[in-house]
Amino acid sequence: MSHPEIFFYTLSANDSPGKQTTIQDHTLLYLYSGELIIRDKEKTTILHAGECAFVRRDYNITLQPHLRGKELFRAVMMTFKRKLLRDLYHIYPHAQLPTKLKRPDENVIKLPPMTSLLTLFQSLSLHTSPDKLPASFVKLHLQRAVHALFETDEHFYPCLFDFILPWKIDILRFLEQNYMYDLTLPDIATYTGRSVSTLKRDFKKVSAHPPEKWIREKRLEVAYDAIRNQHRRVLEVYREVGFKNLSHFSQTFKLKYGHAPTKQPVDRKIIP
Repeated sequence: MSHPEIFFYTLSANDSPGKQTTIQDHTLLYLYSGELIIRDKEKTTILHAGECAFVRRDYNITLQPHLRGKELFRAVMMTFKRKLLRDLYHIYPHAQLPTKLKRPDENVIKLPPMTSLLTLFQSLSLHTSPDKLPASFVKLHLQRAVHALFETDEHFYPCLFDFILPWKIDILRFLEQNYMYDLTLPDIATYTGRSVSTLKRDFKKVSAHPPEKWIREKRLEVAYDAIRNQHRRVLEVYREVGFKNLSHFSQTFKLKYGHAPTKQPVDRKIIP
């Protein structure tokens, strides 16, 4: 049972739990019953019934739901699309925004108990046909959730409004964390809160290379370090850094470093 921006998740004893997913939009997770383990590359977060967590967009996590006794596992995910956040931004008095704050470093944030969010999620649970929720109802609840986040911690302002200065997403930081994924220019522009033309203009300020070449060079540098210094196998590395084809990876690697990735370079001796 789901709506494009509100997804209800139910698990019974016969279902197969646990899956890895990419959170493409800022998301709130609330647990009605059961237990949910959220794993990312940095930490593990455990939610119990009545608890809520915020997950930043464009992040890979593993969700592992667990049943408690005979009761069903029940949860809801609320996603905040960029358009909704842009519309909300224009409503807020800009002069009152805490512009000196920085985005939180955490990608998964477990929230303290909040009456406003608890009331909101209880209201959602009363609907027997969530897939038929009126658009106005959905928008209202999403806006209420955003307001609740701002009331909980002001650091959610730079997190949710990351498409404006001075909180606009750092392009290089984003690519450092996501260079291994198959991203097009429009993808990168969307994820960093820019148009394609603005992305190209902003990228020229931080790199001598266009984004596509920067990504290729980054992949090769990481691959070189993994193969040469960490002594890892080429077959393990080339996909891990983002190349899809071994032959293409080998050719590109050789063009940059002068030797195939399977061969160690000959260290030149310095003759005095």
